[in-house]
Amino acid sequence: MHGPLVAIILAKLVALNGIERLKRFDFRARSPLFVNQAIQFEGKAADDRIELRAIGASGVLAMQATAWTAATA
Repeated sequence: MHGPLVAIILAKLVALNGIERLKRFDFRARSPLFVNQAIQFEGKAADDRIELRAIGASGVLAMQATAWTAATA
């Protein structure tokens, strides 16, 4: 699966939770994801940022990202 597409989905997860503007968004691919396999997308607020993860079907971290909102940092 295309890495930047996974990053866009993680950013969309932030938007779906009511945060419309980001000041910064960093992401790093860790392992591959494959079409037709389950992917779990997670996000957790931590101080002035949101930590995001995409977990592949095997439970391995596939991508991690950090989003800073426009109102912080």
